[in-house]
Amino acid sequence: MSRSTYYVRRASTTGLGGAHAWVGPFRTAAAAKREVAAWRECGHEACSLLATPEVDAQVREWERAVKAARGRPVSGRGPRR
Repeated sequence: MSRSTYYVRRASTTGLGGAHAWVGPFRTAAAAKREVAAWRECGHEACSLLATPEVDAQVREWERAVKAARGRPVSGRGPRR
């Protein structure tokens, strides 16, 4: 039996232009559900998604965008010297 993995996609409702982020991975649906509830309690929109290849690709794309926005090397190899 394969083990399912979940991610939580959250979006700010404070008018940041649809800014979203990913949280996870979570090993159980119950853990992902608790995370969704916590984000909603703080005023965010949130939903849990099963980690499919499409979701994994979206998470990786988001991680790369965050690193690039922070000025970190996207490849993880560091700056050339």
